[in-house]
Amino acid sequence: AAACGLGVLTKGPVAVVLVAVPVLLLPLLDRESAVEVITRPAESILSFTPEAIDAILALTAGHPYLTQLMSHGLFERAQQSNSDQVGAGDVPGVIDRAMQAAAEADLFISVGTSLQVYPIAGAVRAAKNAGARVVILNAEATPFDGIAHAVFRGPIGEVLPRIVGVAAVVST
Repeated sequence: AAACGLGVLTKGPVAVVLVAVPVLLLPLLDRESAVEVITRPAESILSFTPEAIDAILALTAGHPYLTQLMSHGLFERAQQSNSDQVGAGDVPGVIDRAMQAAAEADLFISVGTSLQVYPIAGAVRAAKNAGARVVILNAEATPFDGIAHAVFRGPIGEVLPRIVGVAAVVST
């Protein structure tokens, strides 16, 4: 894996979109905060069973963005099926959709994760096998560094802005 800017890695103008993206560094969520991230946005129209919450937390490991993304995917699925409750059995469908999206990507960027939580860590290999360029940004080595087109090491708040050309990062 070579060190280079993202513009070299894309099959299209993807890097242009990334340049203006502000970065906010968030710590891992504790259980109480994660439950709030999952339930509060849809509390008046959708409920999550305790088993669904446990399944989400097992897959996201407290990563704020992943927790929010998975919750949003479950909300969309519930709306499509006219359901007012999310159960543990609904969670695998969101994972399947994420794997499908990875397999359809031209560029797969993994930011700030050890890539050791499965099944979602398998999205890296799904993207690579489908022909996507794979970029990994993490402070430490991951099991997928060997198949990545580029690997960037260091604090994400320093590395990400540097490679996409963002001047400053907001940190909590």
